[in-house]
Amino acid sequence: MLTEHQEEFLEKIRFKGKGCPCRATSTRRGTEAIRMVNSILKAPTRSLGLFGLEIVKCLYIYEPMLGIPRYSLDKALVSLCSKVFVREIYNEIERRIKLHLGRMLDRDVHSIDESMGFSDYNDSSLDEIIVGYLMIRYKEYGEYKKEAWSIVERVGPRLKAKAKRMFASLLAGCVGSCLLEEKIERLLDSRRREAAVSVEKKNITHVLTRDEVEYVRENYPLVSYFYNIPEDIGVPYLDLRRSFNIEYFDEVCCWNGFTENSSMLGGVSKEKLLGDLGLLKDICFRMCRNREYDLELMRELIKRSTSFERAFMEGYTKVVCQEYEAAKEKLRMVLEIIRGMGMASIHEIQLCVYDLLSMSHMFCGEYFESVFYLNRGVELSCKCRLDFVAQHFLNCKLVVERIGGVHGPSPNIRLDLREMIDPRHVAVNEQKVVSNRVFTNLALKDEMSNLREIRTLERFAILRPSTLCRDIQRILRRLGRYTVMSLYCIDGSLYINDFKGFIRVDKDFRGAKTRMNRILARSRDILKENAVTGMDRARWWMQRIELDAELGKVLSDIGSKFNGLSVGKSVILVLDETTTEFPFESMPVFRNKAVYRVPSLEYLENASGSGASGRSFFYLLDPENNLPKTQERMAGFLESSGITNGVTGRPPSDLECKKADGCDVLLYFGHGSGLKYLKVSGEGKTMLLFGCSSVKLLCMENYKRNGAILKHLRRNSMVVGCLWEVTDKDIDSFSARIIGSLTSGCESLGELISRFRDGFRLKYLNGASVVIYGLH
Repeated sequence: MLTEHQEEFLEKIRFKGKGCPCRATSTRRGTEAIRMVNSILKAPTRSLGLFGLEIVKCLYIYEPMLGIPRYSLDKALVSLCSKVFVREIYNEIERRIKLHLGRMLDRDVHSIDESMGFSDYNDSSLDEIIVGYLMIRYKEYGEYKKEAWSIVERVGPRLKAKAKRMFASLLAGCVGSCLLEEKIERLLDSRRREAAVSVEKKNITHVLTRDEVEYVRENYPLVSYFYNIPEDIGVPYLDLRRSFNIEYFDEVCCWNGFTENSSMLGGVSKEKLLGDLGLLKDICFRMCRNREYDLELMRELIKRSTSFERAFMEGYTKVVCQEYEAAKEKLRMVLEIIRGMGMASIHEIQLCVYDLLSMSHMFCGEYFESVFYLNRGVELSCKCRLDFVAQHFLNCKLVVERIGGVHGPSPNIRLDLREMIDPRHVAVNEQKVVSNRVFTNLALKDEMSNLREIRTLERFAILRPSTLCRDIQRILRRLGRYTVMSLYCIDGSLYINDFKGFIRVDKDFRGAKTRMNRILARSRDILKENAVTGMDRARWWMQRIELDAELGKVLSDIGSKFNGLSVGKSVILVLDETTTEFPFESMPVFRNKAVYRVPSLEYLENASGSGASGRSFFYLLDPENNLPKTQERMAGFLESSGITNGVTGRPPSDLECKKADGCDVLLYFGHGSGLKYLKVSGEGKTMLLFGCSSVKLLCMENYKRNGAILKHLRRNSMVVGCLWEVTDKDIDSFSARIIGSLTSGCESLGELISRFRDGFRLKYLNGASVVIYGLH
């Protein structure tokens, strides 16, 4: 939706006459419109993107008179859409390309893909528009066509290089997809200027001279293909490189497909093999390259090896045995050894470790850590010009994303799920539940019993699958004055588990979350706008008020489904990865209630519900020193409230952090959560973090949640903060009321939050964001 100011500008430049505009009109209005489009392209947002699209539509009629290069308006749309994707701009680009192709080919064009094979129109400028469109389509939808390569070859060198970086690894077999063998062959051929040398993956038939070897080493970090290099050449760690040939990645069709195999012994008795350490090492590492194992031999090698080889083999055997938590620690130790021994140039080893480490993180339910190492694998593969290895890591990343419910293309590698845990046997397969979180979460994805609580557990130190029901009842009895309920989204529907049974509350909860996320996305765009004039500020506030009403409607619609639900004065909400982001606390059913949220029941084991204990305060006010109004409002208030222990306008020193660690209540005013500055480790604290998204947890379906506050919740701390972005004046006023009540003797933070939530100027955009995690 365009603002009033934007509508006025469009009205000013729009041509309303009949026929074609005169040159003077075209020049005057067109110049002003182009200037506005250029300013939008410097810092685009979604709302500005829509505005830019409407300007370009107005410019079409002036284009012939402006004297601008052909397709300039189309290129502006492509540039805008590549910076901030807007579906309407994408559709307009597609429409314009079809229009241009139809004129060029003198035929109706219904699909751009069908027209890729036609090259007789001979228009390189149009090719640039098409390549830009294809790059946007791949980036946003993961769609690409092999025919695109012929168009890429026809554009200018800069765009061609950019397109090749994006498409090359996905177009194996196409013209222009350069395999490593072909590159090496061309380099050696040009170097010797003799007949072509056949380069294969396993061997180079030509006996390399020292000069040629140095040339290959200089141009290619990987020397896995060149193991016939003479020993006296001095390739670092050549023996170790032989143990990690990158053929490992060439034929992997099942990511976790490891098979037991003792056939490699080749008639050699195990007794003789165990007596020859060199042969034992060669056999074990050859098994690793083939994704095979013999646990007896590998454990013997672990006993007799040291440092790197021992750590790697320990990590590999842990992965094979599906002990993924232990595998993570061992493989991270391998990376430390690589750095410590100066082995960072041996990329064969790093690629292998990244593969195993990302798999271990994935099975432990750690999405973001898994994707981090997969991205490292892709980057290193591209650096070494290994397309097929990069393809492996990209396919593994697609597997991780599909498990997390992220839509996109299907991977060309599979995951063996045949051993997925049956929900009926979860309690008796405790070790598998603990070590393989993804299998467990997938098995219990649709479970509607107390057994589902296992999905939210993290540590399994207090609540165990085998004694889960008994442990839950013990916690509920101890917290008898609280109403405890778990909320889940199963197949798009919202369910409540009050530990007496499951109740379906709303059948379109997923749709409500989508509407809320759209509102918050628009709110973020508006917050980025710079309102300078009085009219701009008035319009800015009007937009915010409208969004506030829309968000209130979403919460009211969901809240109406809770009518008739009996809750006490104090409520504990146990939320999983599908419900964590939703502000249930602001629904009518919880009005005037003290509502606390926890990621799982295990966070309640040591909670007593005693409130915000202690009265020693420490504050950190605007450590980045870029919120002058917040400093002005809060510095005087804190001093008048008797809170003088703190830091303003800079990060705290180590000594000040230690001082903060000895206080009961920590206050933060600034950007984000401030936990990168408040380096405290004490238990049982009350942390009030008045910053944007300060208690936001990163959530992916079927994976563990991730967030800075979790480590403090594990230490029995209570954390108050915001789920998303808020405005400073509103949150400052709210924080002053909360702190004033705490210093006056009130201990129930839940009651204070509920009482003052309605005092926000924007009751939902700002007020609904504030929640409490944990319970003392």
